[in-house]
Amino acid sequence: MSIANLAQAIAGQMEYVRPELPTLYNTSSRLMQRIKTRTDVEVTSSRPSRIPFWVLAGGKFRMANFDGGDLGIGSGPVQQNGYLSCVPFVYAYSYTLAADWTNDSSQKAVENYVTKTNADAVKGFAGYIESLLQGNGSGQIDTVVSVAGNQVVVNNANLFSDNQDVDVWTAVNGAYLGTITIQSVDKPNNSLWLPAAAPGYLVANVSLQVSGSLGVSNSSLLGLRYWHQAGNTGNFAGIQRSAYPGKFVTPYLNCSGGTLTPQFVRAMEAQIELLIGSENFEKLDLLFQGNVDMRAAWENVYLTVQRVIANDTGNTGVDMLKKAGPRMMAGREFMTNERAMPGMIDGIAASEWFRLELKSLDMLDIGGETLFPMYGGSGGIAASVLFYYVYWGQFALGNPQSGVFANNISIPQYYFGHS
Repeated sequence: MSIANLAQAIAGQMEYVRPELPTLYNTSSRLMQRIKTRTDVEVTSSRPSRIPFWVLAGGKFRMANFDGGDLGIGSGPVQQNGYLSCVPFVYAYSYTLAADWTNDSSQKAVENYVTKTNADAVKGFAGYIESLLQGNGSGQIDTVVSVAGNQVVVNNANLFSDNQDVDVWTAVNGAYLGTITIQSVDKPNNSLWLPAAAPGYLVANVSLQVSGSLGVSNSSLLGLRYWHQAGNTGNFAGIQRSAYPGKFVTPYLNCSGGTLTPQFVRAMEAQIELLIGSENFEKLDLLFQGNVDMRAAWENVYLTVQRVIANDTGNTGVDMLKKAGPRMMAGREFMTNERAMPGMIDGIAASEWFRLELKSLDMLDIGGETLFPMYGGSGGIAASVLFYYVYWGQFALGNPQSGVFANNISIPQYYFGHS
């Protein structure tokens, strides 16, 4: 017999498996969590919720003649009701019994598959809501920038998820074209990869909508781009902005491609102060939201003016950068949100936001059951199970004048493809 080789001995060798499984997809939710922790959740019925506002001041101010003159009559302030409806969402998961049974203990797998799936489902659902919170209330997630083969370039790939079904419309209030499924989200290239070549209707500027979207304005979860509007067009919680010009608007500044500066940020704050008054502004719990590009733009402001004394560092070079980027802006919290629109900053008064909920985020429970069987072609039970997370609610802003937004801010080099 010849000398034994590796092939003859390999059957009994132990196999090493790394004890950690990194997660390569995003499940965070920044703005949603902030509203959840800082405001009360109102439980509502299926009827639209009435949201009252004081819209017009009252009283008649004039010069008077107190020597027997006519003092005239007065007037009173005006109220107007808005109406909001909750919107239902469902998040479905399924797996086979084999996937469960072969990964249900530390002796079989690095991580329990079902436990991981359930944990991801909660975070993933919140991530989808977070994406819609950045939107305009129509169910629009983003628009297509360009298409090449099965690669779809978008404005912010962080708004999407792997395996997500997305409805394609010509535009908001346009025509439905079809549904695509994302195979993989490619964040470094701001792209969505499809399992096959993109259909012919998937071209630049078409609207990418949440699955099941009605494709029309104000029909989905109402996000920042719905509530933060500068003009007197459209509606605010069903109230036509044109009926009360200047009342249901959010202060807005256009940076026109300019660089972010301290003067610009101060001007953003001043727009709110002019609307609500200095006394109310001082009480405002304002925070700023932006993507990583706006955090870098703010950091670049001080990087260009810092002063270094080489003697203070001994024999080593000077570290020109802090460990983390800035978390404050003008003395207020700066919340980095990877789902925020690049080149844009929103000033958000979290205490002015609230949620209406008919059904809070939870597993679908029918008679105490949360796992549901699937059925095979024979009519018998298939070796697979389903579970669902459900949410029926709406997000709202009580005072649009308490916030501010700015766009067209220059995106620094190396961010979102800017070279």
